[in-house]
Amino acid sequence: MPIVGFAITKISAERKKESFDKLNIKSNLEISDIEEDRINVGKEQNVLKINFNFTVDYEPGVANLQLGGYIYYLEDDKKMKEIFNNWKSKKTLDRKLMERLFTAILTRCNIKALILSQDLNLPPHIRLPVVVSQPAQGKKDYIG
Repeated sequence: MPIVGFAITKISAERKKESFDKLNIKSNLEISDIEEDRINVGKEQNVLKINFNFTVDYEPGVANLQLGGYIYYLEDDKKMKEIFNNWKSKKTLDRKLMERLFTAILTRCNIKALILSQDLNLPPHIRLPVVVSQPAQGKKDYIG
């Protein structure tokens, strides 16, 4: 069940306001469509091209980031046909497959969105680690 390709095909970032009092940051990821495709990985292979859209909205009306792209997903032909037909009829994916796809997409898109937010002088849309110092316990004097 490998992901054999990933591409970002659309990047849009716009800051609409220079200052803001309160900020609400919302992000969203959606699978917009699934198509059957063929790629050459040593030989011609059938794959599923899974199109996605990732957005980050800085509300109210401060800024927005949009990333669009696709993942090439390779599976045996029978399984791919099942995934494709299920998508076309119900617009749903198997939970385990959805987890794998979303993890791969979010890993790449969150990094790109962090860079874009920094370029636009916006706070990060995800919580980053923070270093907090604590007073030393036990010995008060340190000689090194």
